[in-house]
Amino acid sequence: MSEIEVKLNELKDQLQATEVIIGKKSKERETLNADINDLQKIVNEVNQLADAYSKAFENIRKSKNELEDYAATKKTMINAALPEEDRKTVDDKIAEVDNKITNKGNEVTTLNQNYEEAKSSFEISQKNLDGKQKEFDLLKTYQKTVDEKLKTLRNLRILIEKADEENNLPKMYFWINELNTKLDSKNFELKTKDNLRDNLYSAWKELDNAKQACREKEEEMRNAKIELENGQRALDLLKAKRDTDILDKINIPEGQ
Repeated sequence: MSEIEVKLNELKDQLQATEVIIGKKSKERETLNADINDLQKIVNEVNQLADAYSKAFENIRKSKNELEDYAATKKTMINAALPEEDRKTVDDKIAEVDNKITNKGNEVTTLNQNYEEAKSSFEISQKNLDGKQKEFDLLKTYQKTVDEKLKTLRNLRILIEKADEENNLPKMYFWINELNTKLDSKNFELKTKDNLRDNLYSAWKELDNAKQACREKEEEMRNAKIELENGQRALDLLKAKRDTDILDKINIPEGQ
């Protein structure tokens, strides 16, 4: 190869490398532009929200201060008018209702954990079932798989014969090694009729067991979800009735 041809090839290689770099940089530019646009939208949205809040802030602050002054004044007044013993009674009734809500909340947390565990167990059993189904389906198509392997082996034989005709010993050596590798018992296990029947029955049994286990886990998950939903509804009801329940407890008729 002449010097000028060497130089030409070098330039071609440099051009190809440069084009690869340009391609990568173009992709990076597209990604950066997309990221910039997304961030610009977020910045604009944040600024709009902050500006709107800034305009309303002074009124909000004044309203909060007024309510704080009102609450402090009324608190002082009621503390002076209502005996400490009566205030303690009200506090106890409030605590009674709040403790009931807290306890129900803890119960719901436990129910949620139970549901998540049941859901996880079901998902694991479902994956196991899918695996057993694939194993069984694969055995059902065993003869087709064998036929495909035999077709591949026959093609290798043709290639070996062709190499032999060409007196190409290296190629023939390669194809023979390929044939022997694929004929190895680890790669091509030929089952008997009884082997196949036994394997199918065994795989079906594992599949059936997996189905039953999956059904049980699904039922456990369903029951756990129902318990969680019932518990959550009870908690929501307690929270919604909190004020009413407290007022009912502290508004005790005389003589009781």
